[in-house]
Amino acid sequence: MSSRERALEATRRALDLFEDPNVTVASLVRMCLRVANLRNDAIGLSILRMETVDLQTPALGRTLFPEKVEELSAYLPRAEAHKQMHLSMEARIARMTLPPEPDKTEEVWGGSAATLEASVAMIERRILDLKLESRRLPPHISDQRLENEKIILMLETTSLARRQILERTKTFLFDYLLEAEAELARGQTFAGIFEEMRRFVDDSLTELAPAALDELRAGEERLLEGSAPALSQALMSCRRVLKALADVVYPSSVEPVVGTDGKVRKLGDDQYVNRLLAYAIERTGAHTAGEVFQAGLDALGRRLNALNALANKGVHAVVAAEEAQACFAQTYLLSAEILRLRDRTSTLLDPSDSINHPTSQVDGSLPLL
Repeated sequence: MSSRERALEATRRALDLFEDPNVTVASLVRMCLRVANLRNDAIGLSILRMETVDLQTPALGRTLFPEKVEELSAYLPRAEAHKQMHLSMEARIARMTLPPEPDKTEEVWGGSAATLEASVAMIERRILDLKLESRRLPPHISDQRLENEKIILMLETTSLARRQILERTKTFLFDYLLEAEAELARGQTFAGIFEEMRRFVDDSLTELAPAALDELRAGEERLLEGSAPALSQALMSCRRVLKALADVVYPSSVEPVVGTDGKVRKLGDDQYVNRLLAYAIERTGAHTAGEVFQAGLDALGRRLNALNALANKGVHAVVAAEEAQACFAQTYLLSAEILRLRDRTSTLLDPSDSINHPTSQVDGSLPLL
């Protein structure tokens, strides 16, 4: 079964469960997260994860979800990533706004879908308890019965408002799945942003590093096979892709480089991660770049380290399918970043820096792995 077929099957299975009263909204959120993961939909994942954690309504102007913006920056320019997260939060606040109570300001539910469902269940159990208590009261105890009725009315109003939020959340999830189904039915395996980046990498590697492209395709085939040995081989393919790319953009050297900690860093044949980061430093003219560039370069270095550690795991351990899929996606993302540095379209390049060109040597003042 292809990646597109698996994603389409998961999408349709989730859609079929929307009318099942026994399926919770929290379960539907998890199903949507799986669909987003299968499609490498970074924006979808970031938005859907908002439904799984307890949030605070941010103050005006505050940066929203910096870790999610960092994730999206692998797919989008950082400014666009911020914009996407702000728009997503605004839409979520609109979905989660509770009707204002008398003499109170408007409130926004800041909890997860699971927490919201649990609160509704607790309220409705309390309503049943109060109704049962009222039925058991002697006829002459009217004051307690009247008090119970007031509390029941208040609780029913609260329950109704929170159930409306759950219904709005279900509509949001349903719309997400409908859009995913339509794209998959048209033959689009991955989400738009990842698909565009994937085509860019494939086209660039066709002439620049065909061996790396062959490894990417081999890795995808092994992912689809899904057996433990195949998944391990898929991670090894990810390592080979990065090494093949490093061999093209920054060939190995016997000359060491001194890092910021004063230690000697080798750029030999096996140190392909160091070579890729060294290439990024050289390509950007890093000695003149400011804080924005440095943050981007640091993020690239962390992703290189994380990906290398994950790929190495395939040699020595049983690998989960989710880990292999994440490694494959990150390999594409990092390849795209390096290739964008090569053609000067990378967001790591500082547009205000007049010296965005390759230098003759690596600046030892910047961190190397």
